[in-house]
Amino acid sequence: MLRMRRQTIWDAALDTAWDSAAVWVHGDVAHCNLLVREGRLAAVIDFGCMAVGDPACDLSIAWTLFRGEVHNAFRNGVAADDAIWARAQGCRGALGNRSAFVSGLFVIYEER
Repeated sequence: MLRMRRQTIWDAALDTAWDSAAVWVHGDVAHCNLLVREGRLAAVIDFGCMAVGDPACDLSIAWTLFRGEVHNAFRNGVAADDAIWARAQGCRGALGNRSAFVSGLFVIYEER
């Protein structure tokens, strides 16, 4: 069942494409790379996976850090449309948020 769900998420991600210019992405936005002070984001650290590509990979944290209404508020706050949200979920769902493989995901998009 989980494998089928991951395949469905992956297929939905591949049905979309980043059609805009490539942008700088952090590549490893995870709770351990976010510094918070007084309840607010103060800094993002560890740019070892930084690359140029689709910003969807940086939104996959929505599934690892946020739940419920906070998850929805994050999506609204970053103004993610359905396509980028599907690709972000693909990063998280199909790959288990393994950042080392994220850059490979977006090579697939470029080859389509």
